Amino acid sequence: MAATKYRVSKEFRALKDYQPFAEVARTTRERIFKQLETQKLGSAKREVVYPFGAAEGLLLDQISPGWQRRYFVEKFDLRKLYP
Repeated sequence: MAATKYRVSKEFRALKDYQPFAEVARTTRERIFKQLETQKLGSAKREVVYPFGAAEGLLLDQISPGWQRRYFVEKFDLRKLYP
């Protein structure tokens, strides 16, 4: 959303570590799916669930736009958010 709707200031773009939002979104998505492919429960421990949650959020973005508004109403029951 930030990549399409937010206008970055010239000063912000001039920062030496600046990355466009679209690039950050792309690399974040790639990391999520890479973690899903390579994580090992023994070393990741409880963190193993984070990429699964992120991937589920991305899936819900595609099949149930606006799911975030109902997330707390449904008391974290994601099954109710699927069409």
